[in-house]
Amino acid sequence: MNILKPFAWSVVILLILSGCSEDKDEPNPESTVAEETSVSNENSEEDQTEIETTTTEPKLEENNEQVEDKTEQVDANTEKVEDNTATEKAEEESESTESTNEDTTEELQGVELYMPERQMKKIFKSDEFEIIREVEAIEGNLVLEKVTFGDVEVVQVSEWTESTMKLLFNGPNESDKITLGNYPKSAAPEVLVDKSANSSANWKVKEEGLTLDMQGQQYKDVLLIEQSITSETSDQVTITRYALGKGLGIIKEEQIVRSGKTEKQYITELVEVQ
Repeated sequence: MNILKPFAWSVVILLILSGCSEDKDEPNPESTVAEETSVSNENSEEDQTEIETTTTEPKLEENNEQVEDKTEQVDANTEKVEDNTATEKAEEESESTESTNEDTTEELQGVELYMPERQMKKIFKSDEFEIIREVEAIEGNLVLEKVTFGDVEVVQVSEWTESTMKLLFNGPNESDKITLGNYPKSAAPEVLVDKSANSSANWKVKEEGLTLDMQGQQYKDVLLIEQSITSETSDQVTITRYALGKGLGIIKEEQIVRSGKTEKQYITELVEVQ
């Protein structure tokens, strides 16, 4: 009986040890659930991150496209504004020019319309010679013109009004110091045009509203004036005609010399304006 007691205790000890070993080998349900939950959470977070990344990228691209579209729209609007501004400016300049031209037209009347409108060089030619008329200065209704024929140079100062055109000075350019403010005053200016009712001028208006075709150019509303001088010692008659173009002054010169049954004609026409 005493011998079995130690053996019984040994069996008990072995059973206890075996039970402890089994407890160690079996997994703890709570620990397993926690681990699975942790792994699941990690996977869920990764999936969420991927979803957010995937969702964010298209939004960023869409926003960038919207920004680019708005930028292009702003550029287009800016171009439209610039085009409109340029158009408005051009229209304003055009209106200003038209207004200026209308004002100038209103200021000039009658014979004044045929006064040279600017400084210019007019070249006349005939079959035999060339004449150059150079408008050097214009002040108010006064015009200074230099006329060159070969080696001869003449200066003319003309005055233009609504009904008349006079040569205040017509003589050789001896000193090159003749200006509109300094020229010899003629006691009896030569009147080339006088449309007044009581005109006694030697020059007469022969025709108005004439159309001339010269050197491939057509001139309308031309004013034609004429002077006729009869010699006191013979039957010779000299007829001089000037054709005046609007804004140009003289554009054609014609001289006819008649003596008995003989007649000679000399014509010079405007061929170039510089």
